[in-house]
Amino acid sequence: MMRISKLNRVPFRARTRRTGLMLACAVAFSGVSRAVVSEESGELLWSLAPVIRPAVPEGNETLTNPIDRFLKVDRVAKGVQAVAPADKLTLL
Repeated sequence: MMRISKLNRVPFRARTRRTGLMLACAVAFSGVSRAVVSEESGELLWSLAPVIRPAVPEGNETLTNPIDRFLKVDRVAKGVQAVAPADKLTLL
């Protein structure tokens, strides 16, 4: 009969990490997740599609940040207008 000492035992955290890692590898290699939504349509999942940089909308020169130009296009489409900048008292 073999006696198990404290030095030979694997700590609980190490066992759970090892088990979790083995489980994650098994799921990754099992083919559970597919890059194609359906075999018939051949459509890719949006999360796996390559990233494409959209063209920045044209705008006036006061909008130096491209994000502001995208937001302005949405505001104009919804019929919302920007207001004047707030003063310090309003912001407090």
